[in-house]
Amino acid sequence: MRGRAMTRFTRRHAAMLGLLGGLAPSLPPAPGRAQPGPSQPGPAHAGPNDDGPDIDAFLSHAEGEAGAEVNAFLGPGGTDVPFWARLSEAERPSVTWAPDRAAPDYLGLAEEPASADSFRITAETLMQHAALNGYAVPPKGAWPQRGPALLFGLRGCVPVAKVASFGPSLELRESTPNHQTFQCTLGILRPDGTLAGFPASTVCNADYMYVQTKLASGKYANLLPTGLHSYKVGTHRATSPNPLPVALLQQRQVMVLRTRKLDDNKMQFRASDDWDGPLLPCDNIHVAYGDDDRRYPLKFDSAGCQVIPGYFREGKMTGPWAEFCRALGTVGADYVPDTSRNDDTAQYTYMLLTGREARLLAAGKPDAGLKRLRFGSSGPAVTALRAKLRLRAGDQFDASVQAALIKWQQDQAPRATAILTPAEAADLGVTL
Repeated sequence: MRGRAMTRFTRRHAAMLGLLGGLAPSLPPAPGRAQPGPSQPGPAHAGPNDDGPDIDAFLSHAEGEAGAEVNAFLGPGGTDVPFWARLSEAERPSVTWAPDRAAPDYLGLAEEPASADSFRITAETLMQHAALNGYAVPPKGAWPQRGPALLFGLRGCVPVAKVASFGPSLELRESTPNHQTFQCTLGILRPDGTLAGFPASTVCNADYMYVQTKLASGKYANLLPTGLHSYKVGTHRATSPNPLPVALLQQRQVMVLRTRKLDDNKMQFRASDDWDGPLLPCDNIHVAYGDDDRRYPLKFDSAGCQVIPGYFREGKMTGPWAEFCRALGTVGADYVPDTSRNDDTAQYTYMLLTGREARLLAAGKPDAGLKRLRFGSSGPAVTALRAKLRLRAGDQFDASVQAALIKWQQDQAPRATAILTPAEAADLGVTL
């Protein structure tokens, strides 16, 4: 994070900046986090004793017409941005995860209650989920010889082991995202069928959620929908003063969910909220600029990106993010980024699902109950869905299908998930 001296911006600053918009054989330990000396302050994102969000990041998320709102939000003459965590406890709206019957990712799973028991997933679990969703993921025999076979994210699910290691299965436990701490998992499936999971967040933090409610017409914070997404290696926030090399950059336009209002003084993503797009929200995969030891109340920085604990300081990656990068081959043994990988044309497939779905698959729930069509699906069922929604012929569930399905769902009820369930497929006359 930037130093306290850099957290004040004038209205002129806001006007100027507000519109910017080979695997390792095993996981070595991450490097220790050196502390800056008294005579040499640490660089940006240096360690746990930071002040919270980078104002550059705040400004970079304000798009289009939000520029005027940014000016108004900063206040006359410039002031500290009133992020959620900087408010007094009495002033803060509560930040919660919506109940299953209101949360977009869980609405179709509301009849399946959460469990406190741990469970294990394997490569076969992930391939089963891919098959049930019509994802064009290569079968095991066709996996690449180098690079990951698949990146995966589990929303509302944490790894049981504190240190990631590759093995034939991964032990997990369901959790509830809270927009404050790491309550998700990001993982790598290798071509040999082994997998590892890293603590992560797949949701934005409370600071950025709160800003979105204040910048009601802007595009600031979002929830990336579950589905099959594409990424490539590149520089996150490349034009900012603090670029991050060898991050993973989102490649496909998608519809995203935005919470633009407070109900009963609560901040939560609901299926009744606003869907926005199609657009490329730049929900990249990158370091969290924070960890569980971070002094700032929120342990990670994200306005919608998928993040893993750690820092980028003094030219090196640290924490679980360093281990993740080492396994991808984007850093060397010294955890220094291999910048030759920036703008790599290789595509990485990222499958984002809920921990609830992973647990039900691991428990052997009948396939029929977990069939879905959502972003990234393809095949004959998508062809039929496109015809029912009066879209151009094709077999890809892209952002245009999301948008049309959202409209259809909102016509049936005041909510939308962008996910087609078996019951909805029957209503539309589509065979999953």
